[in-house]
Amino acid sequence: MIKPKSLRSIAEKGLDTYNQCLSVAAVSKETIFPDLNDEYKDMHLSELIVRSGDAEFLNAYLNSIEFFLDGKFVITENGNLYLDEIEVYYEDLTAITEIIKIQNCAIVALKNDDFNPANERAKKLKERILARKKRIQELKADSSDDDKLTLYDLISIVAANANGINIFNVYDLNYLQFNDQFNRLKITKDYEVNINALIHGADSKQIKLEHWLSKIKE
Repeated sequence: MIKPKSLRSIAEKGLDTYNQCLSVAAVSKETIFPDLNDEYKDMHLSELIVRSGDAEFLNAYLNSIEFFLDGKFVITENGNLYLDEIEVYYEDLTAITEIIKIQNCAIVALKNDDFNPANERAKKLKERILARKKRIQELKADSSDDDKLTLYDLISIVAANANGINIFNVYDLNYLQFNDQFNRLKITKDYEVNINALIHGADSKQIKLEHWLSKIKE
C-alpha cells in the first residue's frame, strides 16, 4: 500500500525536497529517452535506466521514489531490486510511479520542449547520460520558480477561506485532498467575483461565468 503523504509530512521534509523528488519520480520515459528505436520503446523507464549503465542516475531515481514510500530500495549483487524484503520488478516501479503521480496531481507530462539532444546513433553513451543528467537538473530548477506562489502560500489561502479547514487541521490533508479543496475554492471565489462584477454593470460578454457546482477541470 502506498500511503499518500500529508501536507505535514511534506512540510517536515522540506518543500524543495518534495518538489525535486516529485519532478524526478514523475518524469516520463519520453523526456529522458526521446529517441528510442522500436527495440526499446516498450521497455519500462527503470529498465532503460538500468541498461544505460548510469548508476548515479538510477540511485537518484530510486531515492526520489523512496521519498514517497515507507521503505528502502536495495540492489543486490546480481542486480535484483528489493523494497525492504519484497522483490520489485520493472513493471512494479512503473505502477508505483503512476500511483505517486495520481496522489500528487502530477498526471500531466512534464514539458520537454527545451530538451533536444542529438539523435545520431553514433553518439556515445556518455553524451546521452550527460544529457539526461542535465535535464533532471532543469526539472529541479523549474520547481523552484520564485515568482510562483509556494505550497505554503496555497495552504494559507485554503486555511483562511475553505469551509471546515483551518490552520490547525489543514496539514492533515494529503496533497490530492488539498489540491481538490484549493481548486474548488478557486472556482467558488471566481464565481462570486464574476457575479459581483455583473451586478455592478460589467459587460456580460466579457465575463465567462462558471457556476461553482461545475466539475473541476484538470
